[in-house]
Amino acid sequence: LARLGEEKKMVATWHAYQEKFPQEPLQRQVVEEMAWGVLQKAALSSSFIIRQMALIAALLTQDVKGIEILYRGMQDSNYAIRATAVELAGQLPDAKLMDRMQLLFKQEKRWPVKKKVIAAVGTMKIKTLKPQLLAFIADPSSLAEERMLAIHALLKIQDFLERKEELALVTSSRSGLRLLACQAIMHFESMRDLDQLVLLCKDFNAEVRAAALQAIGLL
Repeated sequence: LARLGEEKKMVATWHAYQEKFPQEPLQRQVVEEMAWGVLQKAALSSSFIIRQMALIAALLTQDVKGIEILYRGMQDSNYAIRATAVELAGQLPDAKLMDRMQLLFKQEKRWPVKKKVIAAVGTMKIKTLKPQLLAFIADPSSLAEERMLAIHALLKIQDFLERKEELALVTSSRSGLRLLACQAIMHFESMRDLDQLVLLCKDFNAEVRAAALQAIGLL
């Protein structure tokens, strides 16, 4: 009954069983099956709120069945459900969820979902998307919010920056990459690259100059 989604019949049967066999202890396997039956049905509900709650419950289970519910949520036709599923899935470094996240990074069109995907890519440390993140940051058509999300994601993926990598960013013709240089120096608290921040304080791009000054202040 649990697997069929017949909740009322399931509960009635459970109560009847308890009344008939009061001496029987609660069987963990049976209770778990009942709980999963409720959760699986909720994940397929027509109600937006119930589907969202099912996704949160799926994350809290820390179980492979919960991962499947999140995976389905990442493919939901409702963009708000997809956004919730992506945000929650980002907390689980599961291979299947990471593969789906990479696909969404390339294909997702709705901005409320896309920004959750970019953030999750950083949280999950999906290193294979580093080139795409760099391209996104360097693209002059990227919006400021998009660029900053990509920068934060990239900095979560990186453990540190070599001096030559930092110099390559500082001397880039792309203002987005020079902005990344400022953010990276600040993120890694790299006093080694303080001289580069001084140079970037004279950058022709106002956003880069502001980021360089902020980094100097925080360091």
